[in-house]
Amino acid sequence: MSPEIVSARPAILLLVANSARALAESAVRGGYRVHVLDGFCDCDTQALAPCTPIPLDERGLDAACLESAVERLIGALPTADGPVALVYGAGLESCPALLARLQRHVTVLGNAPEVPARLGEPAALLRLLDALGIAHPQTRLEPPPADGGAWLVKETGTCGGLGVRPWRPGDPRPTAPHYFQRRLAGEPADVLIRPRLSDIAITDFHRSAVSIAEGVRAAEHALPM
Repeated sequence: MSPEIVSARPAILLLVANSARALAESAVRGGYRVHVLDGFCDCDTQALAPCTPIPLDERGLDAACLESAVERLIGALPTADGPVALVYGAGLESCPALLARLQRHVTVLGNAPEVPARLGEPAALLRLLDALGIAHPQTRLEPPPADGGAWLVKETGTCGGLGVRPWRPGDPRPTAPHYFQRRLAGEPADVLIRPRLSDIAITDFHRSAVSIAEGVRAAEHALPM
């Protein structure tokens, strides 16, 4: 389940994510030719590289549309200059089977499909957290008792807060794999982690209230009020 190592520098990188603009900016700075497949294809991304829009659903990128688009691109991109490789970001957490199929057409860099598959199994995820000594809120696989306080229900294989909602006794359970986690008091935060072969580092940290305030100020500056 380690990252795949390639012997030759890819001539073209296919960058796949809900929003792949940051990946594209980094790859272009590194001197790579890239083609982006994401859910937005905004103007900034299109200014960096060719971009193919992929529909988004409630769990991320539409798997069937993405697979079809990658197959078409592989057939159309020139390979005389060197190999083509695919780098994926947020949006494929629920699609380990798709990642496995894509490996038949192109070298997929990063975590092997077994990694998101394992993280998508609630019981396996909880065992891993406990084995690594990673603290987490009280978590259970079955609904909490009605008088058990405030809880969240969280679907696995999602990102960016998708599939997370307050749990109320009597609500229908999600059809996707999920678990229940006690809701804690405090301010929500977002952490950006930079994994490398040798270490893991936190590169960015946002508190929701601060980020929302910055977004409001930016909107007020850009839009007539």
